Amino acid sequence: MVLKRFGFLETLPVQAKFKGVVLTPAAKQMVSEADRDLILENGVCVIDCSWAFFDSVKVKSVKKHERILPNLLAANQINYGKEFKLNCAEALAAAVWLAGFEARAH
Repeated sequence: MVLKRFGFLETLPVQAKFKGVVLTPAAKQMVSEADRDLILENGVCVIDCSWAFFDSVKVKSVKKHERILPNLLAANQINYGKEFKLNCAEALAAAVWLAGFEARAH
């Protein structure tokens, strides 16, 4: 993954505890500027799997700060223009942008 190669993210095992914002399809609350301090302190996490298979992934620390993204269109070449079909890089950038870190999202 390019983001990892350039030091923008790290990979965590599925069993790892994560204290930041976790993007999931099951969340009831959207990412917002209210998450700014939480993201600044602990980061944002995306689970690298199709959300169609999310329920089969056993993740320990998802519930505490679960967030969902608003209806966004994908810009990636595979799902360009499709709703809710963002890749991980797009989802992370969107979450960071929505939390108020516009320059970091770029």
